Amino acid sequence: MKGLVHEILHNESSDERLEHFLLWICQLRPSRFRVRESAEGQLKWFALKNIAKFKEEIIPSDFRMIRKFFLEKSAAITFYKVKMIKIRTGYRIEETDL
Repeated sequence: MKGLVHEILHNESSDERLEHFLLWICQLRPSRFRVRESAEGQLKWFALKNIAKFKEEIIPSDFRMIRKFFLEKSAAITFYKVKMIKIRTGYRIEETDL
């Protein structure tokens, strides 16, 4: 996990809140490389070193997130896993790296 972004989309003329997003930014390896169209429009892969060429095509906040989390090599957020077991008297930790 690279970071967490709280983003609110406002109407330009009224400043009304239109959408609210909590974006979990992760670095993943895709299981396949074929891209599909989405409700948000065309998707495509590009090399990070070429991102500047696509600046006008990328949502401005997405462009900044890519730059901040992947080009500037910001530190990853520490992420811990906990496996809990529900027992008769409550809960117990079975496994954790916390």
